[in-house]
Amino acid sequence: MDKLKEIYGDEEYTRGIESERSALEIVPLLHKISGAKSVVDVGGGIGTWLVPFTLISKEIDVCCIDGGYVRENYKLGSDTLIVKNLEEDIDIGRKFDLAISLEVAEHLSEKRAEGFVDDLIKLSDIISAAIPFQPGDHHINCKEPGFWKNLFETRGFRRIDCIRPVIVNNPYVMWWDKNNMFLYVRDVIFNDVYTKILANGMEVWPESVGDFVHYECFYNIVEMQKYLSEKSGK
Repeated sequence: MDKLKEIYGDEEYTRGIESERSALEIVPLLHKISGAKSVVDVGGGIGTWLVPFTLISKEIDVCCIDGGYVRENYKLGSDTLIVKNLEEDIDIGRKFDLAISLEVAEHLSEKRAEGFVDDLIKLSDIISAAIPFQPGDHHINCKEPGFWKNLFETRGFRRIDCIRPVIVNNPYVMWWDKNNMFLYVRDVIFNDVYTKILANGMEVWPESVGDFVHYECFYNIVEMQKYLSEKSGK
């Protein structure tokens, strides 16, 4: 039996497969910016976002932190998977060049939000996070991007909106990634990273569009709300 289908259902499992397309488009951008030789994915599931890093170079040290339920379908070697309950503190005693955590925090309790950010910033000085506010299955802590931005800023990180401008019209990127993906960089290396982004010809959107909602995201939120209403009989 497929554990992921059992846990998330057919629709969520299919979305996980669709995310492979997004990962193949976005990971080269993240590597170009970070030059990462080590990457950790917190809540990385079956390793979908780590596999493209190994395609760039087998020398990149990858690590996935997630619950034991992903073991059955995990795409990489078992030695790259660290089993943790993400509702609890994560401390694995090392840092990485890049940490990613995509579509994860909304599945955790509200009281876990600050501690989860604390755990991410212990893992790396460059963090790619996609933390949405749209409703969905198991989405119990949906917050607007500004909520998470404030948590990172009070901890010495600054947000750079440089991924969304590149992927906004890419048909191979899923709508939730087009809407939700940001880069957070520790203050002390911010200027170096920002300069590298511009040197690579990448556009940076101003803070004034930080809460921009992609039209595909808006459409799917409306459709999802209709579905949930029909499902509940309201």
